[in-house]
Amino acid sequence: MEDRDKPALGVRIMGPLLFIAGALGALAWFVFSMMALLGQTESEIIFFEKGSFYTLGVGLGFCVLSFVGIREGWLGKLITKKQTVLLTRLAIVSIASLFVVPNLTHYLINNYLSKRGYSVCEEASSRWLFVRTIVYVGPNIECGDTLRKPE
Repeated sequence: MEDRDKPALGVRIMGPLLFIAGALGALAWFVFSMMALLGQTESEIIFFEKGSFYTLGVGLGFCVLSFVGIREGWLGKLITKKQTVLLTRLAIVSIASLFVVPNLTHYLINNYLSKRGYSVCEEASSRWLFVRTIVYVGPNIECGDTLRKPE
């Protein structure tokens, strides 16, 4: 790959910066969503935002792209075979986590809350493409479309 043309200087500088910003934003959103979900465990109304759990895979993928961009674009060093193997595995894990983490989390949360008497309130839940907010209500709460997430 040494005979390929180098990208323009702006691309070599801005590309990794954009991937770093994307990685930090996605991973921060994932951590914030996980903490928000865990903070609701004692509440009578629980809002599970399934779509935010996709961001773990996005963040990991952006980390891989950031590393490659910094190593090749900024430092001018080629990726070694050992690094290629590791980065390929990390990329596969990031793609797999796009599918596994949101669904596994949904499954675990649903089982955990169902055993404690919670039920899904379809009237208050919402969905847009793959982004879904599922509202669970405790046994003492009446389900209705007036249930909204506090701001």
